[in-house]
Amino acid sequence: MLALLFGAMAIACTDDPDTPPAQDPNDEVVVFEDELLEGFIKSDLNIGSNDDITVGRLANLTELNVANTQVSSIAGLEKATNLEVLNLNFTNVTDMSPIQDLTGLKELNLWNLDLEGEGAAILDFVQNLNELEFLDLRETPTSDISRLAGKSNLKHLNLREANVSDLSPLSGMTQFEYLNFNRCGNITDISPLDGMVNLYYLSLRNAEVGDEQFKQFSQYTKLVESNIRNTGITDITPLVAIFEAGAFTQELSDLYGNKISLDLQNNNITNPCLIAQWVDQFPQGELEGWDGAACGDAVEASFFEDAGLEGRVREILGLGDDDEITEELLLTVEELDLRGTTTSNVAGVEKMPNLTFVRLDGTEVSDLTPFSEHTKITYFNINTVTGITDISPLGNNADLGTLIARNIQFGNEGMETIAKFKKLWRLNMRNTGVTDLSVLADLMEEGALQNDMAPEGTAILDIREIEADFCVIAAFRDEIGDLSGGDFSSCD
Repeated sequence: MLALLFGAMAIACTDDPDTPPAQDPNDEVVVFEDELLEGFIKSDLNIGSNDDITVGRLANLTELNVANTQVSSIAGLEKATNLEVLNLNFTNVTDMSPIQDLTGLKELNLWNLDLEGEGAAILDFVQNLNELEFLDLRETPTSDISRLAGKSNLKHLNLREANVSDLSPLSGMTQFEYLNFNRCGNITDISPLDGMVNLYYLSLRNAEVGDEQFKQFSQYTKLVESNIRNTGITDITPLVAIFEAGAFTQELSDLYGNKISLDLQNNNITNPCLIAQWVDQFPQGELEGWDGAACGDAVEASFFEDAGLEGRVREILGLGDDDEITEELLLTVEELDLRGTTTSNVAGVEKMPNLTFVRLDGTEVSDLTPFSEHTKITYFNINTVTGITDISPLGNNADLGTLIARNIQFGNEGMETIAKFKKLWRLNMRNTGVTDLSVLADLMEEGALQNDMAPEGTAILDIREIEADFCVIAAFRDEIGDLSGGDFSSCD
């Protein structure tokens, strides 16, 4: 009986109505040091001025903009675990430690903040913020960005008028789309930006770039806006490649929502006319520092659509960028070797009717139509220019002796053009999709591709990597001094 009595008393004690229940963590009241900040958060979350901000309520806060206010402390925000966007531009905040564990943060605006700390420690708060995509540190005391190394989601970084000189922590971060180093420290090495082919915005104003480093620009084919003012460049050849690839176009402007703009001011540019054909892409006032006064006539008189082709022709003729190319001068051109250029369009070669030697291997040409009226070409090389499939424009060159067309998929249709080359002595048609060699048999019957036709007594023929009946030319193979390919094992 006593045991039952004491048991009942024990149960009664544990059910004491005065014992408070365990508190729900979501009901915890969040304390903010800064009343202004607390007020902005209450407004954003529709919480009454006399009501508390609890952890549960704060979980609904995903964006907070208190820019251009007198907010001086963000203590309490450490509880805003779902915060993704924070704008503190032009506030009085100096201590960013409260947000250092908000790992969901994607956008952080800290323009003109006097961030506390020295050197790399200034950015200690970003070490765990690996989802960060957008970081604005304009006009902050930031001098060391080593804490940003390896942040693979970071695409937008603004360090305008900060104090950073070493960009090496950004090496390999090829995901960047926006980088602003306008008047930022004393930058002398931009090699860490190599490979950042996704950039649509790049500002390097006042950086010591120079012509050698500026060659790196040829890879930034998605640029819409760039400020390279006062960077020590004199040669803007790298811009030609990106203009040809479609940079600074309305299409890219629409894609990225960024104006088209290029600032070349305070550089002693020696070849401004190289980009003359693209200046109309820029809205009024958005191409600064380009002096095209001497380019007007040259632009109108230009015979070429491709800057790479024009540049090589100028080299051949010994002309400067500002010198006029005349039709009379083009008549003197007999050899055209475009290897090592970015040429993709040969429009204009029709003005050089005396061409006898042409090399397009290594280019990106796809259309040979401009050669349709040529009649004097004896050597033509399009080795592995895989965009070409139609060789019929060469058909009027009856004296063609050498045709190098390896990997050009002209097929049996192309053989109809080759049938016209009665003086052919060297032919590379490896991997061309040809299945019928009867045209070669007919040519050989007339003496083409035979040793007697070759200048030095050795005919050259490469028929590797094609599937055809090789027996149709078996009778002529002994008179081909250098024959590669062809299975003649079944021939009588």
